[in-house]
Amino acid sequence: MNVIATYRGATEPADLQTIRATYPSLRLEPLDVTDTAQVATLAKKLEGTPIDLLLLNAGIKGLSPQDLGSGIDVANMQHVFLTNTISQLKLAEAFQEHVKCSKRKQIVAMSSGLGSISDNTSGGSVAYRVSKAALNMAMQEVAVKLKDDGVHVLCMAPGWVRTDMGGSEARLTTEESVAGMLEVMNKREQLQTGGLYDFKGVHWQF
Repeated sequence: MNVIATYRGATEPADLQTIRATYPSLRLEPLDVTDTAQVATLAKKLEGTPIDLLLLNAGIKGLSPQDLGSGIDVANMQHVFLTNTISQLKLAEAFQEHVKCSKRKQIVAMSSGLGSISDNTSGGSVAYRVSKAALNMAMQEVAVKLKDDGVHVLCMAPGWVRTDMGGSEARLTTEESVAGMLEVMNKREQLQTGGLYDFKGVHWQF
């Protein structure tokens, strides 16, 4: 298995270097997903390279609090939307041919249960919620457009995970969340393309 991982910034992150020391086939490429020129350059550099699984996992929460009572910062909303939604759609567009020519033909976007409109009964985190709801629609569009090419698209809700964003009080470890998501991804033929599923395989309504 060959994996291409991207990173922001001018230098390779130490954690990715550590992983590569164990898995020498890991390929690292610099990429700011919000920079469309960089996205196009990398897509051109990888032209002809099949990508079995295109994982779109960029995501930021933005400023907090960001609610109707505390004031909506337009610049913050735009930045979150650019990172969480627009950039992911542009990546799917830029690398669609790489996915089409692969064997697996799968695109997975990291979404969130907070992006479910029907499940929003508590409010809060409006920039993040709106961006993830829009991401779900964007991936549904990708699913419709690429269905005839045999490409399967999934939006994944990883759960509340102990990451920099999730915090130390989150219920899940990264290992638990990733193991669950991989199991769901491998059942793609049983799942609705473009649908939103959590790490347990539960189908969430938009």
